[in-house]
Amino acid sequence: MITKNKKYFQAITIKPIHVNTRSSTDISSMDDNYIVSALKYIHSYLNKNLKIDQILKNMPLLRRFLEKRFIQIPGYPVYKYIYNIRIEKFAEKLLEMI
Repeated sequence: MITKNKKYFQAITIKPIHVNTRSSTDISSMDDNYIVSALKYIHSYLNKNLKIDQILKNMPLLRRFLEKRFIQIPGYPVYKYIYNIRIEKFAEKLLEMI
């Protein structure tokens, strides 16, 4: 049996140029309250010249203890996290200009 006017569709996949992640959701889903408060502080003062000592003023942790816990949860040191977030924000601003 021959059917006329039968249309065939082909799946088209379009890769995203950029994916926006909601850092607020990512941050609040963590179990470590000290790391959560450190991350919130970092995101609040990202445009400032942040130092680890400034972050520690808001929590009762020793510097070394914060650094060890930070490496375990986000996966890299505090300074590297700040650097990466700044690069992401810069890339977002560049994409907005296009």
